[in-house]
Amino acid sequence: MGQGVITKCSTCHAQNEYLFGVGMMYSSLRNVTSSIHWINRRKIDEFSRNGAIIREKFEHLLYYCDKCLIPHSRFWIRLERKDGEVFETVFKCPKCRSRMIEGDLDFTKYICSLCGKKTLTVIGEMMWD
Repeated sequence: MGQGVITKCSTCHAQNEYLFGVGMMYSSLRNVTSSIHWINRRKIDEFSRNGAIIREKFEHLLYYCDKCLIPHSRFWIRLERKDGEVFETVFKCPKCRSRMIEGDLDFTKYICSLCGKKTLTVIGEMMWD
């Protein structure tokens, strides 16, 4: 069962949902291809053709841009082939195209994507499947 939070900006009142973890349908990577960006699906197909995958990890995680400080929920994937090669998703900020880094749940350090103010608070938590 995955978890999530709902945030609200106290300045402009914008609300956003952020998902974390995995749900019941996430038993294999094949079951969650719809959650994968088409570019990464193509990279994963190519990566798989070049050798047997022996380990796969995937889940929804929180990422943010350390320049823009805007949080984003992203579907992270890490695959390892028998030959030792590794594929891992890389996320770019939609605003400035910088590489995003994994964040934590302290939303007070992030800014609102709508108004740009550092006034986000968690107003709810949820479980999802």
